[in-house]
Amino acid sequence: MDPNRALTYSDYHCFGDKPAGTSPGKAVHPLFANAPDGLSGDEDNGSMSAWYLNSAMGFHPLPGTSRIEFGSPLFNKMVIRVPAYRDQPARSLVISAPNNSQSNIYVKSISLNGKPLNKLAASNYGMDQNQLFANSNHAVLKFDMQEQPAG
Repeated sequence: MDPNRALTYSDYHCFGDKPAGTSPGKAVHPLFANAPDGLSGDEDNGSMSAWYLNSAMGFHPLPGTSRIEFGSPLFNKMVIRVPAYRDQPARSLVISAPNNSQSNIYVKSISLNGKPLNKLAASNYGMDQNQLFANSNHAVLKFDMQEQPAG
């Protein structure tokens, strides 16, 4: 049986306003391990690994939409580089969580290119993925992490 990985994020989108300090990304730790039985369910041609990688980056695409929902990144910094392809320019996304640690696992705030994401731009700490590169081919998504849940 496969766990419903998207539910950890879609629940945040569908069932009302959740404080920024709550984190669906925390589900990564109990569901995956570096072991032969480390995947919780059938790999399904990479869908579980993709869910893990997205969650480790601190966000996940909401199925059937162009929306991404935010969780807690597992790393202090990650850089994604997408090479130019056909008529699309090269792009890069820097995901930064400089104060991320084993105790600072809750999201306090998120900014995109230095501008805080607020409830208007990012309801429930999610946004349309097209906003990431709306004004540039380079984006910086910064997570400010804290030890306690917000609110």
